[in-house]
Amino acid sequence: GRLPESIQAAQAVCALRPASPEAFFRVCHLVSAAHGMGRALPLLEDAARRWPDHPEAWKNLGTALANLHRPAAALEALPDAMLRDIGLT
Repeated sequence: GRLPESIQAAQAVCALRPASPEAFFRVCHLVSAAHGMGRALPLLEDAARRWPDHPEAWKNLGTALANLHRPAAALEALPDAMLRDIGLT
């Protein structure tokens, strides 16, 4: 029921805090819940471009790709996330 309002509220937070990856990830999660992973994928790809050093961006993208049955693309994103997570990149 209230996902559209939640998405609008999260987008408002993003507008106030455009440098916040966490706020952007929240929008991605809500869009996925409301409209499916396919609609969230462009947002997740944007997050990985905007915050390339943030492991969560790559984990979210890799998980989405895996859920969309794109294992080769998921395998590209997830190792980057793991290496960033432990500080090797």
